[in-house]
Amino acid sequence: MHRSFFTILTVFCLSGPLYGQETGDEGEGSTGEEGVSAETGGSHSGEGGASAEGRSITTRITAPSGVPARIAEIEVLCGAAGDYKIDCMAERFEAMEKDMALLAGHAPVREILAQTARGLRGIARENRDPQQPRIKLRSGSPEQSSHRPIVAVAPQRKAAALAAAVAVLEEAETLLLRSAENSASRAVNYQQIAAAIGSSKVLLRSS
Repeated sequence: MHRSFFTILTVFCLSGPLYGQETGDEGEGSTGEEGVSAETGGSHSGEGGASAEGRSITTRITAPSGVPARIAEIEVLCGAAGDYKIDCMAERFEAMEKDMALLAGHAPVREILAQTARGLRGIARENRDPQQPRIKLRSGSPEQSSHRPIVAVAPQRKAAALAAAVAVLEEAETLLLRSAENSASRAVNYQQIAAAIGSSKVLLRSS
């Protein structure tokens, strides 16, 4: 079956968020499985409608306290993502960085989050399981729905990939704490963000 310009998104419900499976094949309707439906659509933007003002008004982070709170919510979408967890977390940090576009005084944090997202996404891609489809995750909240498809890590590479991902988060913690030392006015908030990222390592270690 050839690749089509259009993609087919098979959406099914797990225990929590909805997972959309992107097959990319043409002419496949419903799979016939219980609770499974299919829908076709155009190409993905990959940026979730991001602009200089963030992804959208509904997802925008407008207060410093919103950053550690959003990090703490990563578990909502990624906690049950299994082999997709690393790229799920990468996508969450990507989205978070975009949603901080109008948050003054947090340029260093945005750069660190973007770097963290790139690191996690690179690990997921380098260790991808070619047997698993790319999926999109959805929940009832726009803040907790992925803006791009994510990939699974191959089982035989999982341990090494998780260790590398933990190292990326630890590096983010270190960079944030250093930034806190250089910004007295933002020190407490930067420390809170670093602590939230540190707590998110539990998601990886529980895989």
